Amino acid sequence: MVKKSLIAGALLLCAGTFAADKDLLAHWSFDNDTVEGLKSSVGDLVLSPRSGKDFSKVRFVQGMRGKAVEFLPDNKVHYALPPFKLTDIKPPFTFACWVKKTQEEPKRAIICATASDPFDFGFEFSWMYKMGAFRRGDRSKSIMKGAMTVNKWHHIAVTHDGKEMKLYIDTKLTDTKDASGLTFPEVPKNQSAFRFTVGHYPTTWHAYAFTGMLDDLFVFARALNEEEIGNLSLFGTADGSTEEDNADKKK
Repeated sequence: MVKKSLIAGALLLCAGTFAADKDLLAHWSFDNDTVEGLKSSVGDLVLSPRSGKDFSKVRFVQGMRGKAVEFLPDNKVHYALPPFKLTDIKPPFTFACWVKKTQEEPKRAIICATASDPFDFGFEFSWMYKMGAFRRGDRSKSIMKGAMTVNKWHHIAVTHDGKEMKLYIDTKLTDTKDASGLTFPEVPKNQSAFRFTVGHYPTTWHAYAFTGMLDDLFVFARALNEEEIGNLSLFGTADGSTEEDNADKKK
């Protein structure tokens, strides 16, 4: 009986791993995190506070799937990966997450980024006015569209297959852009200050802060299709499988 219980427990612990897409680079569910660190389920990637020590304005609340991380107004905690982790994103790729912005300002709010204006490297994934947006650090190349409102959950995803960049809002294809010549140069090795960050502009100052909730932030090394984007929003997996499905397959 004890042996069976141990096996069952191991299956539950490993279910997320079995469900993981082979091209999944990072997934922050925020389900089992603390304010001191936000850990990806793959890739051994931990977002740590880079600035700010007052955690009173960071908390975990009910999200769309399990828990979400919430950044309250005037939060100064700045989360980032170590230097040069996920700062070399090349097509094909997919970024996706659930977002719920809880105040209008700032109009431009960073979900995650490695660089932003006026730098000609890196990327920015953000809530721009009432639109979802993904753009190169210098803002010269971007895709943005949509009709999002505060105090409501929205699912945002952007894909780049090497030829086209597509933006999905609430799992629906919202815009397509020719991106055959669009590159996102990596952060140069002499620019360690520019790190993969969540919820803020990627510097130690607190511009473009995201005030609200983030849930299920995914980064893939391939371009998901519309069905997969829908699966991701509903089940947290591109193929629509659940932890229970994968546990059953392993039995």
